[in-house]
Amino acid sequence: MREETGSEWIDSTAILTGLKAERPVFHRTDFHWNDPAAFMVAKATVDRMAALLGKPALGWRLKLEIEGRPSSGGEASFIPLLRPITETALFVKPTWTEAPADTRFDQAPFEFVRRLQDPAAAVLPPVVVFGDSFFDGMYRSGFCEHFSAVYRARIFHAPLQDVLRILPAGTRFMVVEFIETAANAFAAPIDYAALDRIAPTNGSPTAHAPE
Repeated sequence: MREETGSEWIDSTAILTGLKAERPVFHRTDFHWNDPAAFMVAKATVDRMAALLGKPALGWRLKLEIEGRPSSGGEASFIPLLRPITETALFVKPTWTEAPADTRFDQAPFEFVRRLQDPAAAVLPPVVVFGDSFFDGMYRSGFCEHFSAVYRARIFHAPLQDVLRILPAGTRFMVVEFIETAANAFAAPIDYAALDRIAPTNGSPTAHAPE
């Protein structure tokens, strides 16, 4: 994807490999990464976008605090036992107060749209996120606090083409988050030239260029 689209690339494997020497990065009873691991990938993503805009001061500003909580994930439900297996999993303890925002759900093709109420807030411009359940950990880690608006589409609920066709006006970045087993979600051919022709009508950037 980096070679064919010229997109920026956040290597989460490298981030997680560095972290796992200090603490677990995945749940034991669920196949997802834990929220503290997602926090660090979210931080790297936001910092990269701020740097690309030439505004590093708008990068990640939240402090990580970790707490352990009892948890039993989806993998545990497949074990034929009379009692669910639990673990003390790592979670992010919020150290911030969420900024006032308006959130609307089921705004097809977006699962939700979250807009800050203060248009003058010193944050990054709107971002579109096309991702799977791993983004949930980034969301819980305060990702949305760094943008004036976040449009989130779920990778198996909305075709990528539909998201690209209606990139909201003012969108500067599009985050495409996925794990290797979901790579086939991008297999359908996309007519980028056709998307380029319609992009100017809604004030969106060129569809194949978001980073």
